[in-house]
Amino acid sequence: MGPETGASVLPGIVKLSQREREVTALVASGLSSAEVAARLGIAVNTVNAHLQRVYGKLGVSRRQKLSELWDELAKPEE
Repeated sequence: MGPETGASVLPGIVKLSQREREVTALVASGLSSAEVAARLGIAVNTVNAHLQRVYGKLGVSRRQKLSELWDELAKPEE
């Protein structure tokens, strides 16, 4: 795992708003911005704005990295 995982991103996760968490979870599940917008009843531009803030808070720059990080943090600890 790279520097974008584990304890180093936990402060960023904590700083996510409820809506940012919802958007992130839906994106991580594989939905497009348009699908997320339809599901949440918001504009596509709003989804993209949330994603940009999430990227900044978590130090990632792509959906793929965001999804990997979200999935890793969602795993129960062993």
